Formats: sequence, C-alpha cells, structure tokens
Amino acid sequence: MVNAVLKRAWRLGVASAVVGALVMAPHAQAQARRSHPNVVIVLADDQRWDKVTAKYMPNVYAWSQGAESFTNAIVPDALCCPSRTSILTGDYSHTMGVWSNHGDYGGFYAFKDDRHTVAVDFQNAGYRTAMIGKYLNDYEPRSNTYVPPGWTRWFAMRTGAYYDYDVRTKRGKRHYGTAAGDYSSRVIEHQAERFVANSGAKPFFMYLAFTAPHRLAIPDRRDVGRFTGDPDCCAGWDTRSSMLNAAYGVDRSFGQLMKVLPANTIVVYMSDNGFLWGEHGLQGKASPYEESTRVPLIIGGPDLMAAPGDIVANVDLRPTLTDLAGVSMVNGADGISLGAADYVPRDAVVLESLSKNPYCGVREKNWLYARFGDGTELMFDLAGDYAENDNLVAAQPAKADALRSEAKQLCSPPPPGYSW
Repeated sequence: MVNAVLKRAWRLGVASAVVGALVMAPHAQAQARRSHPNVVIVLADDQRWDKVTAKYMPNVYAWSQGAESFTNAIVPDALCCPSRTSILTGDYSHTMGVWSNHGDYGGFYAFKDDRHTVAVDFQNAGYRTAMIGKYLNDYEPRSNTYVPPGWTRWFAMRTGAYYDYDVRTKRGKRHYGTAAGDYSSRVIEHQAERFVANSGAKPFFMYLAFTAPHRLAIPDRRDVGRFTGDPDCCAGWDTRSSMLNAAYGVDRSFGQLMKVLPANTIVVYMSDNGFLWGEHGLQGKASPYEESTRVPLIIGGPDLMAAPGDIVANVDLRPTLTDLAGVSMVNGADGISLGAADYVPRDAVVLESLSKNPYCGVREKNWLYARFGDGTELMFDLAGDYAENDNLVAAQPAKADALRSEAKQLCSPPPPGYSW
C-alpha cells in the first residue's frame, strides 16, 4: 500500500515537494473536524493513463505519491457517455443501457433511469452535491433546461467546450466568451472553489468533470505550445501535444483546488477513457486495446482494501465512495467496493462496445481477449507482450476458448446487434 508517512502528510493537507505545501484555509480547518468525509471526483476527458507524470501533470503526480494509484484501472466501455454513466450508476453498459455517445443507444437521452446515481445517494444522506463541468453527450446547455435528480448545484457545459460556450444552471443559461478567464478549465476550477467555500457545516459531494483534454483540444493560453515537439512524446504530432497542453491546465486547476479542500476529503482523479495516438494504426477510443480502455485512477484519503495492481473499474466508484462515507446506495450496482472489509479482488472485467464494429471481450490481469461483430478475434499475453503486437488466438486455441467463454458470460446481454 502507500507509504504511511506520505498518507499522513496528505491527511494533514500537505502536498509533495514537487508542488510545495498546500496550506488549508481557516474554513477548511474547521470543515476537517466533520465526522462525514467530503467526496470529490475529478474527471478528465480522453486522458491517457501513461501521461500522468511529473513532467506532464506535476500536481496530480505529486499528490498521487501519497494516494492509491491503480495500475490496472479499466473502463469496460471506452467511450465518453457510457463510461460517465457507469461512474454515476456503478453499472456496466449492458445493465444501464447507454452504449454510445449519440443515437438510439447513446447520449443523454438513452440514460433512462437517472434516479439511481451516486449523487442521489449522497444527497439523500444530507450532503450538498454539485455537478460542475461536462455531464453527458447530447446534453445541450443552450437549449436543455432539465436538471437530473440528486444535484444541489448544477453547472453543465457541453462536450469539447473550451471557449465561447453556454452553461446551464438551475437559474438558467449563462454564456462564456473568448476572454482568458472564460477558458473552461479555469471556470470549472473557480466554480468548484466557490462551492467548497459556500458549503458551510454540511459535508459535500462534488463531481468535477473537465472537458479537457478532449480532442480537438484547445489549451489554456498560458499553455499554448508547452509540449509542442516534445521529444518524449509529441514530435510532429499536433494531436498529442495539444492534448497534453490542455491536460496541463487541468493539472493546474487540480493543484489550486487541493489548496482549499478540507483535510477529511476523499479525492478521486480519473479519466472517462484513454486515447489511441496511432498505436495499432488507430486514433481515438472505443477499442479494446490498452491505450483506449486503461485510465488513471487515483484515490486519496482513505485506507483501501484493494491493492494497486488489482483489476478495478469505473463501476467500482459508486459502491466504493458510498461505502467509505457510510452512505447507503438507493439501489444495487454492478461494481464492488474497494474499501469493504470483505473485498475480494476480481479475476477479470468485461470489455464491451457498440462501436462501428461492436465487440465483447474480457480483461484479466495478464490477458486481453476481444471478439468483434465481424468475427475477428484478438488475444494478447500482457505479461510478455504489453504492446499487444502478437495476436495469440491461433497459437493458443485452448486459452482462446477459455477467454471466449468468459467473455460470453460477462458480456451479457451483448451490445445491440452483436451476435456470437
């Protein structure tokens, strides 16, 4: 588990030397005496797990050294809207029915049961709750006046908002323009700080969903060109450098937020999915490859039963956070609590997607298997071939049979239109 000294330093509100001391404000010191922990989920958009480093995200990286950083964190459905709905509900796509970002099986309108979410759990327990940032694809702040149940504070912006965008609040629509202060990551940070400052004696739950570094990424003006041509990553790759530049702004906001959070706050940092930067000849997400399905997942504050190398998933957040806070879920969930006394590590997690070529699969600690709707199969030994270059389906038919059977069991029902 994490170093005990670093964990104690985190609970006292002290950050790593990389970013210096994070001194709590007086109101934060008073809040630290509460019996119920505050809970904050900080969610990036399309961020790769392997770029949360001291170079590219110094604040998050420094904080992570005193937190639980999971090296096998997987999003079963590696696409924005399905993954975000899984975070809110604790359910897989095949349970809650959101399979895509748009259309009959995707986006905001496909989320039929928003009464059973982590926000409702915490609000029912007396918490102030806030959704600040990106909600779900197809939720259009310009025209949509709907506010889902469970949220005390509602501040929703669209996917890919950087400059010149609308925000929907409970009081109506608000527009942000092209000034430096209108940059979405700055706005999200300031709204979060205000929410914390105004929480008073009540504990709070905050879902802080940045739109960065979603492609096509636009960085904060302070970060334009920061990693352009970076020899470790981005020489000749505008998409890579622009996403890293935008992620640096998220990191800056994270560092500022940590200065005002009370000491008894559980903080989660993660991404909704990863992103392929040309690996396997692909750009984007909605793929079973590691670059797409693996995400940063870091939990700071509590002692957890899960080990850093365990297979964990976005569906585990809701049961974990409600369990740690002593809050009851209003219904069940597919995920498991990573802090429960009876925690048992899972052997595998499902992979499922309604992409152009739908697939079902399974991710074990050392194996990945996926079968696409056109019959194509992939199987990789991650222990010996982490780059996933050697497809072993034909070479190891017995192993392929076993993983195929496991995938059939876990991916049930399969994506709409998919057939084994």
